[in-house]
Amino acid sequence: GRSAPRSGRVGGPPVWGGCVWSSVARRAAGSFVVVADNVPVKFLEGSEAHPHIIADNGGDLAVAWKPTNTSTTRLTGGLPSQLEAWAEGAYGDAERGRVAVFPALGRPIGGLLFLSRVPEALKAASAALVSGEAEVSFTAVVAGEPNEETIAKAREAEGLDIRVIESSEGLQMGRLALLEVRLRRGTAFGVKVLRLALRHLGHPVVGSGNACAKSQGITGTYLAVTRLAHGDVGAEVEPPPRFRTLMLKDHLHLLRKGGSEGWSGRTEHVEGVVRFDGMSLMVPPGVFVPRESGFKIIEATFDLPLPPAARILDAGTGSGALLCSMLSRLPAASGIGIDADPAAVAAASANAQAVGIGDRSEVRLGKFAELGELIVEGKAGFDIVISNPPYLPTKVVRQLMFARELTTQSIDAFVSGADGMQAYEELAEVVTQPGFLMPGAWVLMGCQNGAADVAAQAFLATGRFILHTTTLRAAVLRLL
Repeated sequence: GRSAPRSGRVGGPPVWGGCVWSSVARRAAGSFVVVADNVPVKFLEGSEAHPHIIADNGGDLAVAWKPTNTSTTRLTGGLPSQLEAWAEGAYGDAERGRVAVFPALGRPIGGLLFLSRVPEALKAASAALVSGEAEVSFTAVVAGEPNEETIAKAREAEGLDIRVIESSEGLQMGRLALLEVRLRRGTAFGVKVLRLALRHLGHPVVGSGNACAKSQGITGTYLAVTRLAHGDVGAEVEPPPRFRTLMLKDHLHLLRKGGSEGWSGRTEHVEGVVRFDGMSLMVPPGVFVPRESGFKIIEATFDLPLPPAARILDAGTGSGALLCSMLSRLPAASGIGIDADPAAVAAASANAQAVGIGDRSEVRLGKFAELGELIVEGKAGFDIVISNPPYLPTKVVRQLMFARELTTQSIDAFVSGADGMQAYEELAEVVTQPGFLMPGAWVLMGCQNGAADVAAQAFLATGRFILHTTTLRAAVLRLL
């Protein structure tokens, strides 16, 4: 018979590289080593970040844990990879030959994998994974929480059995779910297709290495093989601790901002009031929440030589924050705010009255392309046009970081066509119409951080403007 799994200490529960396996049960031939009562192996503090053997059959096959950051790429000259070098030291046997490694779902992700000193044994395990004869499941943190309909679709269309372990609501990433996913077919389709399948279901894996994930401080990949078994050897581990840590940190951030488990949108919409430039503005759910980047546009007007009774246009006014701020600072000025969202128009009108500029302002329902109607009505002739328009490409807002934003705000407040330039182009076309601007008028466009030159392009292309200056969040142009 085969020897019992190698233990890291004598007496008490066996330990493999920091993993405690409280009790090991062995079934009849053809079965595999399991944790008693199906209780997965628990990670001790820090052990998730280091490779270690969890179980072996005492002979030709073992299951080990591989962290995501343990390299599988061989070095120059055919030298062993970081993982191979570790495996030789932990499982190698000079008499039996070199240790070979087979990751269950491909090399880019972490989790359980097979080690073997016998090529035939590893080939058999690899073939079983591809054919679906071996057992394999993984744990992942995904955007959103799959409902019953999605789970049924995953089973029928994608060959995945999904179980929601837990879910949470966070400040930056919105709803997240920790999933256990069992493959109902072999793993030949690989990790890329697996990720794509989850994305098709509307629940992409967190931390795929894209720029959006990095911008949120997310490193690594929140996907790992957590159950792996073939023949008489196998193991199951609990979800890596960092998976739950990611969810908990974002949830606690939400609670500190006044949100709750049942609230999945902007926390400012909970109270419905936002402070902006010393004013308390009503911002009901659905209306774009003004933020510090908007005030950067106001700051860019401070040194402009505006006439005391300036005529101001706020294009895409939202809550009316920019219009209210400008008119509060210029007591003889008057202005118009325009927005395509009826809820925004109602909020901006109420805010104008609340801050005492209602008699000098008008808020209208309309699109940028319809602004030319102001010329016909005799309400144009603006000295300054300000706007914090939508300026993101469509694909950007589909990323994880916008999950919470889009729950209680319209996607139209962020998206401006495939390249993010549509709003700028529409405004540039309208403001160059005869009579729309006064001679020497100013145009201030909000933009992404450091993208003022991009925001100015559509206006400069008309040949009617010069770029006066740029700031981190705004382009300042003047009519020739």
